[in-house]
Amino acid sequence: MKNHIETESSGSAWRKARALFGLPDGAFSALSRITTTTECRRGCILFEEGQDSSRLYLLGSGRVRLFLRESGGAATLRVAVTGEVLGLSAVTGHAPYQTTAQVLDDAVVAVVSRTDWVQFLQDFPEACLRIVQLLSDDVGKVYGDVREVAFSRKRVTPIHTHIF
Repeated sequence: MKNHIETESSGSAWRKARALFGLPDGAFSALSRITTTTECRRGCILFEEGQDSSRLYLLGSGRVRLFLRESGGAATLRVAVTGEVLGLSAVTGHAPYQTTAQVLDDAVVAVVSRTDWVQFLQDFPEACLRIVQLLSDDVGKVYGDVREVAFSRKRVTPIHTHIF
């Protein structure tokens, strides 16, 4: 990450996502122990599209732009807000990050390594079902977005144009 300040190891930002994950006390405490909280300045890149997904991020405060780069341009997919988990599908699936994440406002971000995340899921299998539900929700949102674009009466400007 560029433009960040390391702070003490803490799970305080994860408290905001406790309801999101529905974690029991023991699992929540374990997750807090493997988390490092970082303050990130505006413009900081948390991860880039195509990069190895080595960390999971929980946005404790601030906003993060998720976007794709194409032919010198960029297309914003959405803006993540406080309480959202970034990189979940990539880290859990051992895949590269699908987007680039750039901090829009100074932010506090809780970070957990992929190795610690995988060990956490092995130690607390009850959290796995909730993670599957969160990933399923993400897929449902994507289907909704595709449906909106596919059946919209508005003209959609493509991100890039192929010339044949």
